[in-house]
Amino acid sequence: MADVVVAGAGLAGLCVARELQRHGHDVLVLEAADRIGGRLERRRTAGADLDVGGAYIGRRHTAVRELAARHDVPLRETDAPGAGLFDFGGRTVRTDGSLAPYSALALGTALDRVEELAERISPHHPGLSPDAARLDSLSVSDWAREEFDHPDSRALLGQIVRELLAAEPTDVSLLHFLFYTRSGGGLPYLTAFKGGAQEFRLRGGTWALAERIAASLVRPVRLSTPVTEVRHTPAGRRSLHVRAGEIRVDCDHLVLATGPGPSSTIAFTLPDDHGAGGEPGGFPAHTAITGQPRGRLVPGGMAHVPASAAAAAAKLHAVYDRPFWREAGLSGWVTADEGPVRFVVDDSAHRGGLGVLVGFLTGDEARAWHLGAVHTGDLLRRLSRWFGPRALSPVHASVRDWADSPLTQGCYAGVPAFGAWVRAARDTGSGVFDDRVWRAGSEYSTAFFGHMEGAVRSALSTASTLARTLRACPAAR
Repeated sequence: MADVVVAGAGLAGLCVARELQRHGHDVLVLEAADRIGGRLERRRTAGADLDVGGAYIGRRHTAVRELAARHDVPLRETDAPGAGLFDFGGRTVRTDGSLAPYSALALGTALDRVEELAERISPHHPGLSPDAARLDSLSVSDWAREEFDHPDSRALLGQIVRELLAAEPTDVSLLHFLFYTRSGGGLPYLTAFKGGAQEFRLRGGTWALAERIAASLVRPVRLSTPVTEVRHTPAGRRSLHVRAGEIRVDCDHLVLATGPGPSSTIAFTLPDDHGAGGEPGGFPAHTAITGQPRGRLVPGGMAHVPASAAAAAAKLHAVYDRPFWREAGLSGWVTADEGPVRFVVDDSAHRGGLGVLVGFLTGDEARAWHLGAVHTGDLLRRLSRWFGPRALSPVHASVRDWADSPLTQGCYAGVPAFGAWVRAARDTGSGVFDDRVWRAGSEYSTAFFGHMEGAVRSALSTASTLARTLRACPAAR
């Protein structure tokens, strides 16, 4: 028995469990994978702990920073000395040179227009925003082609979508892009390292934070234990019966701290008249007929987000005996308009002299990697274009292909299908399916959607509301 079962031991699930435990409740966390962390993952190799999943934290990410401080996981700055590189149209330009890789006017015009439109989007109910139907049916790529004459504006917006959402600009609705922009604090903040959303990393990696939270739980996380069935138990001491492998748990509440996809594999047998009402908003979810719960809407949270197949991500780590690129005055930071690697950053700080380059494959390039059309040698040759022949000979090189992890949907965060936001707003049945089933996670946060900060804020909101519910309606013991 347990007061609450949490399905999912990613950052959100662990935070929900820790907060409920702090309020004195008995919580059991069940994780389908064989490790904790969800989209946070560490690999130890070549004398370095590598964050092969989520890694970056910004100054505005106050919930994550407070959580890290509480668990004694210090921050470190990501800023690297030297010049960055822009590789556009076959021409590589240094940021400390006199040439510009793009038109500053075109870039400014595009960013200003995005910010202007983003301010009109409701962060709580994007599908109810002005002109939502048109915005949700229009791709970022099509809109940029209609909106801007200068090719640099279109190209740079495409780069931003690939970098932030791990998807092609043809596959993301303008409404979702604008919502993401507003949710995250604007494009200047979202895209920046110094002063932006990538300003800090956690010493020891973000996985170290998940590890310490898990260690603080009274009941250990049960790994390799996917929840497969949830049913109502009207005659029992507890109102829900949860089945997960060989484990059977009777509980009062269930928190689905999973991404957009995994909860659809759970068989729910719950009465459709047990909910506490609802409200429009969020992404569409299935109805009670299919057995897919919508979950409870709580302050700071939103309804279920079914992802499309638009987003995909893979992460390259190339480790060298030293950061040799700095000898040429380079920071290790690269943005390019062609793949297979378009984005590269330096992660050499606090590595005991080792040099670490991190490359990101997103969208079509990540799918090409997953299908075997791109290999490690191709990626290293791409690095050698910018950093010279020494980039071809790392002491270690590996790629974490997130498409190999269906439980995390293979990407940073779910990207909804075209029209999903608007359909959710029109779905009169959206909202609470059952008042004992709750949701938490990065996709259920109206602030910093798709970031660790969003996951923690959603978890804290869900845990706070659920704790009040448990106090108001204590179960029979």
